[in-house]
Amino acid sequence: MKFLLAFITLISMSSINAKPTSEPSDFDHSLVEIVESVVVEWEMTISNWDATASLEKNILTLFDTMIDTATLPGWNSDASVKDNLFATLQSQVRELPGFDATKSLYRNLNVTVITFVNSLPVPDWIQKKKIQEHIFLNLIDSLKKIKSPGFDIFNMVDDNLISLVDDSLNNLEGLEPKASVKEIVHAAVKKALKLVQLSGFSPSKTLEQNVADVLVNLLPF
Repeated sequence: MKFLLAFITLISMSSINAKPTSEPSDFDHSLVEIVESVVVEWEMTISNWDATASLEKNILTLFDTMIDTATLPGWNSDASVKDNLFATLQSQVRELPGFDATKSLYRNLNVTVITFVNSLPVPDWIQKKKIQEHIFLNLIDSLKKIKSPGFDIFNMVDDNLISLVDDSLNNLEGLEPKASVKEIVHAAVKKALKLVQLSGFSPSKTLEQNVADVLVNLLPF
């Protein structure tokens, strides 16, 4: 669950539209297969996760289950949906390795990319630093294009989370005045996923396929 919420947080804050300059190389495909195998293993540990279902469907199912069982991290039934969504994301982000919510998104994203690339089981002759720099620069360039009130990559992570939660909950379409918590959360999640513009990403794809397609577009080969 921690990886899922971290993944949602990251893609919700991204508007990547990078395209590869050439067809994926054999190395690209090999690296993607390594990452896919990690994703497949992780999916098997999540209750009620259907690896053949879309990412959107799985996320909504997880939220429904956690709301029904009162197990959503940071959730307080007496608080507003806005406060609860922020608390949930905040609690997960704070548990990311090396992540410091009191530091800027810029600094934390750099740490996250380095940690991710260093964790990949690739040969020693592969220049990991080159991969890290390429992915990081692509992400930063894309984040600078986000049109969300109060969002700034040089702001603290917590401040950006507040801005993004506010933006996700504003002007939700198709909701009745007395909409349930589930209906509000569903609408907010769907809106957030629609805002993502990563090349190769689609809420209707599985998590495994999204990770593979997005990663190919971020690789520098």
